[in-house]
Amino acid sequence: MSEYSYRVTFVTKYLTITTNIELELDDTTGNLGDVAYALAAQSGRDSVIDELGSFDETLINDITVTLILDDEDIELEGQE
Repeated sequence: MSEYSYRVTFVTKYLTITTNIELELDDTTGNLGDVAYALAAQSGRDSVIDELGSFDETLINDITVTLILDDEDIELEGQE
């Protein structure tokens, strides 16, 4: 298992919320696929809820998940 850093951005009509999270993923899951995207998005939601106390997910228009590496950032394309 390896640990990866992600930046998760939630965009609503009037607000953009960005949070950084860490995920421990095994080699079969990978760090760029749909599963990594879904896990990062869910962990980002949980992080925002922990910080703000609540978060109306129906307001989200777009979610961007970006893998943060030492020398580059890679935006994941995924569906939940």
